[in-house]
Amino acid sequence: MCRHIPDESRRENSVKLPGRTIDKAILNKYMQDASEDFVSRFVRQKAQETGLSDEGISYITSFYSYAIVGITMQWVENGMPEYRKNLLRTVSETYEATIDVMIKDYISHNIK
Repeated sequence: MCRHIPDESRRENSVKLPGRTIDKAILNKYMQDASEDFVSRFVRQKAQETGLSDEGISYITSFYSYAIVGITMQWVENGMPEYRKNLLRTVSETYEATIDVMIKDYISHNIK
């Protein structure tokens, strides 16, 4: 049985990109997978010689990935205004300013 989805509902669940519209869930899943793969490389590099467990690496990777996806989705939903370079710089600087503290805090609070 086919179910008709009203246009308004479709708009709420989609994002307009240049040249097409895409389902938010699909875009979100794609961005989450891509960002986790990308971020995990940096987290693993920073975690070398710290004793951070695989569980800790996974947690910190997820934390940063969700932040990146969330702010990127907000940017896309706002029509992708021209502050992209500032956004990328801010995300990068935030990561650099907090990653060592995140690793240290995770280790100190999750010693088994």
